[in-house]
Order: sequence, then C-alpha cells, then structure tokens
Amino acid sequence: MTLPNITNKQKEILKLTFQFRYLNRIQIQKFLHHKDKKTINLWLKDLTLKDYLVRIYDPETFGKNTLPAVYYLSQNGIRFLKTQESYDKKSLLKFYREKNRSETFIADSQLLAGICIDLKTRSIDGISFDYVTQSDYKRPDSIFHFLSEFKTRLFFSKQEKNKKNFYLLDIFDTTLPKYRIRKRVKDYVAFLSNYEWIEYFKSTPRILFICQTKELLIATKRFTKKFLVDPDSKNIHISFALEEEVKKQGVTAEIWEEIE
Repeated sequence: MTLPNITNKQKEILKLTFQFRYLNRIQIQKFLHHKDKKTINLWLKDLTLKDYLVRIYDPETFGKNTLPAVYYLSQNGIRFLKTQESYDKKSLLKFYREKNRSETFIADSQLLAGICIDLKTRSIDGISFDYVTQSDYKRPDSIFHFLSEFKTRLFFSKQEKNKKNFYLLDIFDTTLPKYRIRKRVKDYVAFLSNYEWIEYFKSTPRILFICQTKELLIATKRFTKKFLVDPDSKNIHISFALEEEVKKQGVTAEIWEEIE
C-alpha cells in the first residue's frame, strides 16, 4: 500500500506521537522548536486528513473547548512507522487500540510529555538530561529492553560534570485501586533490591512517584515505608510529589518529599 506523501517534519510528529502516545498542538510545537503556530496547525490538519493522526477536540463542552486539540496515531501513522527499521512491528499493534484509552491515560501521557519538555529546557550550563519512554523500551536500537516488562512510565538521567544520576518515574492517580499501587511500589522495591539494574546503571536509580492528590500521596508514602524495612532496601531512595506541583514547577524543582 502506497502511503500519502508527507514532509520530514510531519514524520517527526509521527515519531513523537509514538513516543508519548497523546500530544497536544502546543507540546508538538515545543518538541519541534517551531515558532509558527499556523504552520504546525497546517501540518497537523494534513496528517489528520491523510489518516496519519486522529484529532481529539470537544468544541461543545465548556472548559474542554478552550483546551488545545490532542492527537494520537491513526492507521497510516502506524503503517508508516512499520516501514521504519527502528520500530518494533509487534509493539506497534497496541496503537490500534488508542481510541479506547481512558481520559486518565491520555492525561498521564500528556503529563509525561510535559515533563520531558521541561527536562529539555533544563539541559544547559553543563547539565544534560536524557529520557526514555515506555514506547521506546522495545525499539530494536534500544538498550532498555529490560524495562519493557517492568513498565516504569519514564526513565531519565541527569549528567552533571562527571556525575550521572538515574531516575525511574511513575504516576499514581485516584482511578488506580490501592492494591495495584501497593503492587507497583512492591515491584519497584524488589527490582532495586535484587540488583537487576546494576548491569545498566553505575549508581542506584532514584524512584519518583507522582500522586494526583495529597490524600493519595500520604497513603502511598505510608505503605511504601512498610516495604523499606528489609536490609536489602537500605540504599533505595523513593520520593513523592503532587501532580499539580510537577505541572507548575517541573520534576527538577524542590517539590519532592522523602519518607521520614
């Protein structure tokens, strides 16, 4: 099947949408470092008309009609990525189900994109950040295949002079049952306790949990503390922050709480 012609910049948009799943126009413009909003909108409209992307926009609902449109991969977008050597064809199958994702999943995807945009802006003055998303783990050129089963939402690193720190980040929202959050926390502690990571990282990664509400943050801290009593977990560092503060100040700000 011959795909409709698109520009190289439009191909970049498809690759970004693969990486973050759901992106709004503002985020796409920031990732591309493009100053012209009209050009971005023209590219997105063309990609939508050619069935590379699906556009989500609600012009009727008050509040939602002021939000920028959100985009995700459509059939031709998935077909295009299948032609690229650096994309795993089997992993791309899940993108056919994007229309059925929950509003929470869509919001979390955009939150992660916002975090990565923020990290890019802070890569200055001898400090650099690199990140890998869930979608990247199974790519043929990735060295992070071991994270594909673990499914941490975001891995990123901070390089400063001769020191490099690593971070595993996850998001907990109020739609997630408490037993599932406990299971995720337990999995993180087990992952770092058995030193599976040591082949890939020179220092113990720090875990960052973003919680949607203060109540959820307090509850998560409470049962996380119970998993850190084992001597094998003494070098594990877990920090917590409210989603609202992450959006306002970014993940590098002094917003993280430790277990007392």
